[in-house]
Amino acid sequence: MWATTTFQPEAPFRVMRADGSIAVFDTVHHLAEAIGQRKISIAHTFLVDAKIRPVVILQGRPRGALPEYAALKLTRLAKLTDEGRKRVRQGLYPDLLYLAEDPGKYGLPTENAVDVNSLVRVHRDAIVAVAGHLDDGEVAALGHKLAAALDIDLRGPIREGVVAHLEALVANSIRPGSGGFLGYISGGGTVPGALADLLASGLNANVGGWMLSPAASEVEEQLVEGQGDGPRVMKSPRSLRGGAQAVVQFLIAQRRDTIAYSVFI
Repeated sequence: MWATTTFQPEAPFRVMRADGSIAVFDTVHHLAEAIGQRKISIAHTFLVDAKIRPVVILQGRPRGALPEYAALKLTRLAKLTDEGRKRVRQGLYPDLLYLAEDPGKYGLPTENAVDVNSLVRVHRDAIVAVAGHLDDGEVAALGHKLAAALDIDLRGPIREGVVAHLEALVANSIRPGSGGFLGYISGGGTVPGALADLLASGLNANVGGWMLSPAASEVEEQLVEGQGDGPRVMKSPRSLRGGAQAVVQFLIAQRRDTIAYSVFI
């Protein structure tokens, strides 16, 4: 988002009185003394500098009950040294998330970095326009950086979330009566085969078709897609179903480089 953000008040402090005149205080102690003497209202108005700048909004307000958003400021890499820019691009600064020069995605003409130590609040009336967006991976990385910077232990909430999703997955999948239902076809002697057996043993869900168990089938697909940087066709679970013999045939065909997405075993 492009939004108007203010700088933090600093000495000398410029404060507007109730009559509209400006009072200047060299230190915060002098300001506190004036408040104590009721020369300045407790709820006083600071005169501070402000600028329109890009920020990353961290939360939504679906109910619209509150008009403010938590946000993080961005730092332009042009302000850093050559070595500093290199380290940011390599992800060596734990407090900075690198955003490459990508106007189509971020709406920004230069390289930037999200500073997790620059947390601000932005009123909805101060938001000028939507600039761009972060993808899911960047949002996750930013969340980890924020948790580390704020010393937040996420292990408990993550564990609870995983258990809740697992319970929902199993509850909405077809489960055969026999605990070994998915064992009637032996898994192949491959890494995907071993993981598939582990998945079947743990969930006891029928992943033979998406219509039967959509949640479990999605887990199966993600499981196979996470096998690494092998050939892209190998990452498709639709290319691996059918038993150990089908997997072997697929591997042979893949090795000979004669298979494409239009070919199924």
